[in-house]
Amino acid sequence: MAWPKKRNPAYDKPEWRRARKAQLERDGWRCQIRLPGCLGTAGEVDHVLGIEADPHHRVLRSACAPCHKQVTSAQSSRGHREPPANPNTVW
Repeated sequence: MAWPKKRNPAYDKPEWRRARKAQLERDGWRCQIRLPGCLGTAGEVDHVLGIEADPHHRVLRSACAPCHKQVTSAQSSRGHREPPANPNTVW
């Protein structure tokens, strides 16, 4: 069994709660990642560059739980934060 990860204390501050709510409202509560299995409705917010690189919550995107989990898992396995390509981008 893995040790539980420590929650970053930045997530407990009013600045994060305001930034999270503003991001979800800006995106109309719609997932911006849109990977296979996407629910469409966002309830989470992803730090695109990781919270360590963005402690003031400036580079965010709304995400549904399945997409956020996939992105976070992929970023953790690579050992660095980098936004994945959006497979639904229309050129």
